Amino acid sequence: GMLDCITAPADVPGGYDGIIGLDSQVQLLRRLVIDTTKKTVNGIILHGVPGTGKTLLARATAKEIGCPFINFNVTTVEDKYVGESNRRLEAIFTLATKVGKCVMFFDEADAIMSTRNYNLDQNHVNSLKTNLLQHMDGIASKHNIVFIAATNNLSNIDKAFQRRLRVRVHVPLPDANAIRTLLEKNVGGVDDEIVTTCFSEGFSLSDVDQLCVLSSYEDSVKNALQLLLTEKK
Repeated sequence: GMLDCITAPADVPGGYDGIIGLDSQVQLLRRLVIDTTKKTVNGIILHGVPGTGKTLLARATAKEIGCPFINFNVTTVEDKYVGESNRRLEAIFTLATKVGKCVMFFDEADAIMSTRNYNLDQNHVNSLKTNLLQHMDGIASKHNIVFIAATNNLSNIDKAFQRRLRVRVHVPLPDANAIRTLLEKNVGGVDDEIVTTCFSEGFSLSDVDQLCVLSSYEDSVKNALQLLLTEKK
């Protein structure tokens, strides 16, 4: 139910230290949200292609603050009855005010914040959007809530949401160094050719993770990589 969307700080796997290859993004978030004597920035959009670690960054931010993480996934609120959707939305925000300080994360924000929506009836979506904006406005001033939205494409996000989520953090694909570090951490020594291939094929962090998992089943990282490349084609 509704409580599935909340994670206590102790249950969030790791903070910023465990994140590889996103140093400047981590520094920016640390400066704006964690080590700030001024008012914490409370609206952030993480944007970049899938699999680059946007969810990881959002969860780690909650861990660093030491506050609960609320995952606002559109499937949590989506219902064919608009009244029911709005009731669920209400419930999530009530939960947020009860826990006090928290990070509320909009995973795949396009689903609810986009300029257009393909799954649901447009009136339904507009009603949800209006409601969400009102709740965000109502809660932001009174409570210590950091809103973080993730999207693969910034231009998909409705201007009304962009105005409320003022900080943009681009989360890029990992560079060769990050790929090497990840592989070394998980599979031991790797040769340059593998790193170069991953980099030139535009591997994301989740692709590299998948490669590490596959390597434990295959007899070499090279074989695992061939397998992955065939799948990606």
